[in-house]
Amino acid sequence: MPYMKVSLTHTLTDEKRSLLLDGLEKALWRIPEKEGFPVIVDLEEGKTFYVRGKKMEEFVFVDAQYFSNFTYNKKQEFTVTAFDAIHEVLGTDKEKIMLLITERNTWGAHGSYLDEFFTDIE
Repeated sequence: MPYMKVSLTHTLTDEKRSLLLDGLEKALWRIPEKEGFPVIVDLEEGKTFYVRGKKMEEFVFVDAQYFSNFTYNKKQEFTVTAFDAIHEVLGTDKEKIMLLITERNTWGAHGSYLDEFFTDIE
């Protein structure tokens, strides 16, 4: 189950929050192997960010994590779609959006453990 921590300087209305979360989930679904999976989102609103010592009045940071590794083109498509969703909902310039993608080869969910490179299963 993919996970995203979304931190932003904004404080959202319920409508914008719903639109943003829906847009980010659909962006992740651009990776075919993740399509339809529910996305866990840890949303932090009203954050304070500094870049080069300067307080940012408007900024969005997304930390996306999921199980397995995907091609450059799939990650690029996810990135572009996520940036578009954030810009469309919040109006934030893409220069004020950062996205970190972490691909994990181990993951635990629903009482099970996954290991992409297991070698010792009997």
